[in-house]
Amino acid sequence: MGKKLWDTRCVNFTVYSVLRQVWKCLDKKICIPTVLCKRSTGYCLEIERFFESCFGRADMFQNKTTQKDVRAWFSENGYRGEAISFQYLELYAIKPPGWEQIFTFEVDAQEVNKEVRRVYGVVFDDERITKAAEKFRVAICFDRDEHQKKLDEWSVGFIAQKSVKNR
Repeated sequence: MGKKLWDTRCVNFTVYSVLRQVWKCLDKKICIPTVLCKRSTGYCLEIERFFESCFGRADMFQNKTTQKDVRAWFSENGYRGEAISFQYLELYAIKPPGWEQIFTFEVDAQEVNKEVRRVYGVVFDDERITKAAEKFRVAICFDRDEHQKKLDEWSVGFIAQKSVKNR
C-alpha cells in the first residue's frame, strides 16, 4: 500500500487556520508543507506536490456544484446556461468559519438569440442557508475593472486571496 498523503499528527489545525496559512504562503511564495507540518515527517514532499497540483493548475481544482449553480443562474436570467464556457471559476474569499464564500469567474455566455460575449462574475454562496434565492447571489460585469470593484465590495470582512492566477 502507498504512503499516506496526510500524517494526522502533523496536520492539527482547524480548517480556518489551514486556509489562512495556505493563503499567506501563496502570497509570500513560501513552501506550504513547511508551514503546515512544522517538522519533517517524510510526507512533506508529497504534500507539496499535492498543493502545487491544486494551486498551479486550475483544472485540477474545480467546484462543480458552483459551476452548476452559475449555469442555472444564467439560464434563469436570459442566457443559454447550458452553452456557457468557463475560462475559470475560483474561490476568491472566505469568511470564517467557512460557510460564506465568494467566487470569481469568467465565462463566454450567450444571451438567447444574440452573440457570445465575455462575462466576468462574482458569486456569493452561504452554505448554511437552504433557500436558493438567499443562499446564492451572482453579479455579472462586462469589463475587468468593474469586476474587480465588485470583488472588492463583496469581499469586505472576508479573508481574500491576494491574486487569482495572474488575473
